[in-house]
Order: sequence, then C-alpha cells, then structure tokens
Amino acid sequence: MGVDRENPFVVSQHGFLVRRLRSELVNLRTADGFRSVSGGVVPLGDQLVFSRAKFEKLRPHEQRLLEALAIGWSNRSGILIGRSAARVCGMWVVPLGDEKIEVALPSRSASPSRRASTSVQFRYSPIPAEHISEVQGIRVTVLVRTFADIARYHGFLEGLVAIDCLRFRGIELSVVAEHLRPMGRFKGVATVRRCIHHSVAISDSPFESLARGLLIDACVTGIQTQVKIEGYRVDLLVDGWLVVEIDGASKYSGADAERVRQSEFNRQKTIANLGYVFLRYSPADLLRDPAAFVAEVTSTLANRRSR
Repeated sequence: MGVDRENPFVVSQHGFLVRRLRSELVNLRTADGFRSVSGGVVPLGDQLVFSRAKFEKLRPHEQRLLEALAIGWSNRSGILIGRSAARVCGMWVVPLGDEKIEVALPSRSASPSRRASTSVQFRYSPIPAEHISEVQGIRVTVLVRTFADIARYHGFLEGLVAIDCLRFRGIELSVVAEHLRPMGRFKGVATVRRCIHHSVAISDSPFESLARGLLIDACVTGIQTQVKIEGYRVDLLVDGWLVVEIDGASKYSGADAERVRQSEFNRQKTIANLGYVFLRYSPADLLRDPAAFVAEVTSTLANRRSR
C-alpha cells in the first residue's frame, strides 16, 4: 500500500499510548480486576473499567481512543469502522459532531442492550474479508475502507482529513481506487470521490487539511499546500499571495518556546517583506467558528482583488 511516511516517533508514541491504556484498563471478570478497583471508575466496554481520576487527566483524543480500544477488545462479533477504526490505527481524526464508537455488525439484528447504548453507533454494513484487518488485537477496517466510511458517514471535511492522512503515509491513489472497487456503488460515494479529487499527499497536519476543506467548501480557488518561499514552507498559499497558517498550541510551548517564537517571527518577516500577507489561526479557531475563518479569508481576498 505504498511506503508509510508517518513520523516514526509519532507512530511509536501511538503504540506506547495504546499499550499504556491497555495496562490500566481493569477487567471486572477477574479477581485481580476486582481488587485493583478503588475510587470512582468509568465503565468501558463489556466488564472493562478505567480509573475516573486517570480518565479525567487524559486529553480528549486519548479518551476517545481509550473508548474505542475498550469496545474493540470486548466486542466479539463487530468490527470497528469509521472514526473508531481510524483512532485505533493512528489516523488523523477531526470529529465535527458528536463522536460515538462506530461498530459494523454482520447482521441487522442487535440485542436490546446494544440498541439501548448511547455511546456506540451500530451500523449494518457488509464488509468483505479483504477490508478487515487486526490491529492491537482488535478487528478494524483497513485504512482505505476506514477513510471511505468516514467520508460517507461524516461528510467531506472529515473525509478530506482522512484521505490526506493516507496520502501523507504514501498510499497512492491507484491503491485507494483498487480497495474501493469491491464496494461498488453505495450511498455517499459522491462524497468519497470528492474527497479523493481534492486530496493532497503533502498536508502537514489534520487541521491544515480541515482549513483547506473549509475553503474548498466556500468555493475558494487557487489553494496551494506546503509552498516553499525563500527556503521556508507555508501551510496554505491562496491566490499566490495570501498565506494561511494553522498553528498548534504545542508549537510555542516547552523549553524551546522562545527560540521557536523568534524563529517564526524571522520566518514571517522574511516572507512578508516579499509582499505576502499572513493570516494565522489555531485549531480551536477552526473548530469554534469555522464560518469566521472562511469569512476572514474570503474578505481579505476580495479586498485585494477590488483594488
């Protein structure tokens, strides 16, 4: 499926996190499990619980990963799909709505307890054997099928983030097409195709992909990704002059924060002196008010064009 270009450090971090979460899950079926439970717990999966104090210290994406892992490890017949499969596989996930654990069942029938679940979305979806793999002891859809399910169930923006991730890993479009062929025609196929059409292989982060998707949805054209200017790369270049940057909070934290800030100042000054205009946003800006992000970009473009 192509050479995986995912940062080896990021991959190892994901694997370490999964192993740590698994070691801290408590199985109530075992005597050791009963003895190790103290204080409040968060129920996860079938007879699996997690210390509430530890759960509340996890970051939101770590909590969602833990929930997906627990359901995957305790589920005997279902297959994790969509966002849940993506989290287990270490793909980029930017949920733009309520996130439930997504499980595909082999039949349309579900037990009363399953139907009553508010945290799990059960879907009847026939999945061919070649679209199923096992990761961390959990049955999940393969990466391309996972992207397709995210796109058809959650829309263009989330689908674009997912396919950009796969292409960044080195998965070629011919491989994507080959894996999608067994699905034939299905509801949402147009969205899947649109994601593929607008995807790139060089997006640097999920929020860079989200920003690009928001602009595409707003009919903004002339968007370039990871453009090199005077030896520096910028996230997005629109219309050849407007630089749109998405800055993660971690970029300016830690022991090297001041050095990073100075380096970034020098970088922006060098590029701006060439006539480029900068607009900077955080991931929180995109999630909190995507319409405001789009409005500022489009108004900046319109003002320049009207001169």
